[in-house]
Amino acid sequence: MKMKLKSKKLISLALVFAIGVCSVIFGTSVFGSAADYSDPTIEIGSAHAEAGETFEIPIVMYNNPGIVAVCVSVTFDSSLLTLESAANGSFMDDARAIFGKAPSSSPYKLSWEDGLSTTNNVNNGTMAVLTFSVDENAPSGVYEIGLSYVVGSTFDVDLTEVSFDTVSGSVTIGSPEPLSIVGIKNTVVIDEENKLIYGLEQGLTEERLFSEFIGVSDSGRGHIEISGAVGTGAEVTLIDDTTNDEAAAYNIVIFGDITGNGIADGEDLIKMKPIVAQTAFLPEGVVFKTAGDLTGDGKVESDDLLQMKAVAAQIRGIDQTTGLTFDITT
Repeated sequence: MKMKLKSKKLISLALVFAIGVCSVIFGTSVFGSAADYSDPTIEIGSAHAEAGETFEIPIVMYNNPGIVAVCVSVTFDSSLLTLESAANGSFMDDARAIFGKAPSSSPYKLSWEDGLSTTNNVNNGTMAVLTFSVDENAPSGVYEIGLSYVVGSTFDVDLTEVSFDTVSGSVTIGSPEPLSIVGIKNTVVIDEENKLIYGLEQGLTEERLFSEFIGVSDSGRGHIEISGAVGTGAEVTLIDDTTNDEAAAYNIVIFGDITGNGIADGEDLIKMKPIVAQTAFLPEGVVFKTAGDLTGDGKVESDDLLQMKAVAAQIRGIDQTTGLTFDITT
C-alpha cells in the first residue's frame, strides 16, 4: 500500500511540473484532415464561417495508447479570431480538465491530468469543443488553426513520455478565390481546356520548374507536386493544404519530347518515324500528340518528322510556347 501511495505522489508531482512545462515546449504538427489514423493522433477540426459569426470545432483523440496526462496548444490568427470558450468533452471528466482562461488570443493551452490514477486512460473521442468568434472585418480566406501536443507534459502511468501525431485544422472565412497554378515566366501557358502546361524549357529540374516557371496563386494555401521527371506526360498536381485534397491536375508538354525525358533529340526522332509510318502509335489523349506536333496543324505526320530531323541535327530549335521550330544556324 505504501508503494502505491508513493507512486501516486510521484505522478502528482510530475503532473505539477508538466503543467508548468505546458506553456513552454511544443511537439511537431502535421497538417491534414483525414480521420482514418493508424498511429496515436490528436486532431482539431475545421469549419466555415462568415465575418462576424461564431463557429465550433472539436479536438479529437484517436488510437490512445494509454496516458494519465496530456497537454495541447492551439494557435490561430488573433487579429481575425478570438477563442470565446472551451467546453470539456468525454475524454476525461471535468475535474481533470485544466483549460486556459477565455476569451483568449493565441496560443491557448488545454491539459487533462489524472494524478491519482493507477491505470492509464485509454479513452478516444472528443477531448474538447472550442468556440471561436470571427472579427467582423475579417477578409475572405482560409486560415490555419494549429494544434501541437506539449513535449514533457504528456505521459503514461509509469511517467513514460507518450508521443502523438497532431493534425491541424482551419477556418474558411467567406468565399476565398479558388486555388490555381500560375505561370511565373511569361512564356508559360496554362491550358485549362486540355489541362496542359507548356512554354517551359528542355531539361528542367523539378527545383527550377517550381522556382522559375510555375507556382500557386496562394502559396499559403497550397503546393504543387510532380510525378517523375519534368518531361512530356509528367502530371503536375495542385494540392489544397487546407484539406489535403487535389485541387487540379495538369500534364507537362515539352514540344518535340515524345519519349517523356524532357529533351527533344535523336531518341524522339527514332520514336517518331514508326508513328508517322503508322506502325506504332502515341499514347491515347492530347498530351503526346501535342508534343509531337511541330507544325501547329494538330497532327503528327511527315512534316513534323522533317522538323524533328532538323531539331535532332541541331539545325532548328523549338519554341516551347508555340511548338513551332525556328532556324538556329544563323
